Amino acid sequence: MIFIFAASQCEFIIKTVPNAYIKGESFSTYADNKGYAKIKADSGEIIVISAVGYETSRITSECKDIEVKLKERPFKIGEIIVESAPLRMVERTKTVEHIGEKDLIYQPSPYMKPEEMLMFIPGVSYEGKDVAGSVPAVRGLARFRTLVYLKNMKITTEREIGPSLFYAVPDVIERVEVFKGGSTVFGSDAIGGSVLYFLKGTHSPQEVKLSYNSNNGLIGGYLGFKPVKNIYMGFGSYNAQNYYFPDTLKRDLLSMVPANPSGFKKYTMTLSFNVEDFGLSIVSFLARDFYRAYKSNSINYYPEIDENYMFFSFKGWELGFHNYYTLSRKIKSHDTLENHRFGNDLSLRYYYTHDRLSFGFDYFGRYGVNSKVYFNRIWKYDELKNAYLHEFGFFILGYASKGNLELSYGGRIGLFSASNVGNFKFSPALHFGFVKNIREIVYIRSNLIFSYRFPSFLETNAYTPRPRGFLIGNPNLKPENALTFETSLGFHRYFELTGFIIGVRNLIEMVKEDTVYTYKNLSELGLITGVEVRGNLTVGIINIKPALTFMRGRSGGSIISDIPPPRISLRLETLSPTSLYINLFYQAKTEGVSEIEEERESFYTLDIGLSSKYENFTFNVGVYNITNQIGYRSLDPASLPQPGRALFVHIRYTFQ
Repeated sequence: MIFIFAASQCEFIIKTVPNAYIKGESFSTYADNKGYAKIKADSGEIIVISAVGYETSRITSECKDIEVKLKERPFKIGEIIVESAPLRMVERTKTVEHIGEKDLIYQPSPYMKPEEMLMFIPGVSYEGKDVAGSVPAVRGLARFRTLVYLKNMKITTEREIGPSLFYAVPDVIERVEVFKGGSTVFGSDAIGGSVLYFLKGTHSPQEVKLSYNSNNGLIGGYLGFKPVKNIYMGFGSYNAQNYYFPDTLKRDLLSMVPANPSGFKKYTMTLSFNVEDFGLSIVSFLARDFYRAYKSNSINYYPEIDENYMFFSFKGWELGFHNYYTLSRKIKSHDTLENHRFGNDLSLRYYYTHDRLSFGFDYFGRYGVNSKVYFNRIWKYDELKNAYLHEFGFFILGYASKGNLELSYGGRIGLFSASNVGNFKFSPALHFGFVKNIREIVYIRSNLIFSYRFPSFLETNAYTPRPRGFLIGNPNLKPENALTFETSLGFHRYFELTGFIIGVRNLIEMVKEDTVYTYKNLSELGLITGVEVRGNLTVGIINIKPALTFMRGRSGGSIISDIPPPRISLRLETLSPTSLYINLFYQAKTEGVSEIEEERESFYTLDIGLSSKYENFTFNVGVYNITNQIGYRSLDPASLPQPGRALFVHIRYTFQ
């Protein structure tokens, strides 16, 4: 590519597809939801315009308004070229499930957790047993087998449930992208898939948003503004008290009982700065008084959670820092058990792209990781003391195309070392995929992926009391290795049917030895099979988005935990400035579950809402769980049901 520089800049407007990413040599921005973007660029500057589902287009700035009509791809392809992505290039034959600003309008849940943004994506669920925490699970591989990113930082946790952003105010999230299946890009923990959360920044609009939910008395707000051109600042807060759930004892859908008490306070502050090739983002999440007390003679809560992130980017380099402190407390009668957790994470990534190849390496490390246990304010023991972890990855990605056939391939070597583990362990990852257009609107897409997962801190270092005994880590665990095959038949952007099978070798599971729990690699192969169906149809003024997921998982003669039962979702919305929409979610009855899970009755939830835009105002009002159904999305015996009926109101004003 030849870059042309000019001494003077000019302003003009580009009209293209909504939410397209527009990047020049001196700027980057997004088109709005109508496809318009105001550009300030040099005359003669090369400008690249890209969007999911469309061919990338390159134009030369001529300092005048222009309309760029992108050509739709006849097949669905996962090419993402965005400035804030962990990588500029991913496995191109993977479908990227993209949740943008428009989709986030339809998130009425009283919980207000980022994981709940994913509930309408086939093959994706979220696991969790209380109002405080939940983790995304892709294709039934929950806990540490679905990788979670915030910008370019891998999310970590010492909690048994796995990585989570439950402490975040969702309004600071600009969009979410889900990559299903293992990955040569993201490395360890991506056996099930990868969930990427992106922060709002200098390309985001200035806005004020207010939220209310009647079920928990939630009152929240978010303010995002730009004091100067290249700086974005955001502030958000949510306060919720006294969740109400359907009475699961009486099974009376009209009766409500309070969680005694359950609630939270969330705060967030973010700062983003971009100039030419340099980017800086800082975000701080603070949570206070996360209560969870329901059907229990004790009170479990998090009095304090501090999560601080800092991100740098410069050309092909990306650097991230994470510092955290978490205090959890359990009060039973006159006794108080406290767990203090704190530490630091560091990530570094570099990539170089030449023609159709990308090369790079990445590093993720954890330093000074501590977990201290106190009983009645007296120190008892260190679960973790100044623990550390190192992960390295070296990868290559490429693609080729000819006519209606496109191929993608990649390879990766991962290295791992941690305290209490000793020598380095290594594991490879490979990817090969293709997309073949058969006719104008019909395509076949297939991927063969070999991926791995290194054991977590909890699995190698844990020493902590449990209700039925102690949990002790195993430093001799082998990395998990998985082979995934998926194939899809699709019809343009309207329908896709995907079948997949995942085999996991050296599956790490918790086992019991007398009164002590530990982790071991299972000798039997873990096998997960499933089908995913998704559609996007328009009939008259009604847009219809159905999705279906069916999965099964076994290891030898045993059923694997965390595999969700069959589920169907359906979203209907009218295509008009004032849009009426309906969200229907159905989960089948669960039978024959694993030993650590509980069978559940089938359920459905129904949400009805009205979204309207008037000038700079956007309104979203409606009723969540209008039938007040009892719903358990998690099969954990200690899980709480979904909250009961609630009125929600969201009002947003966007500044010009």
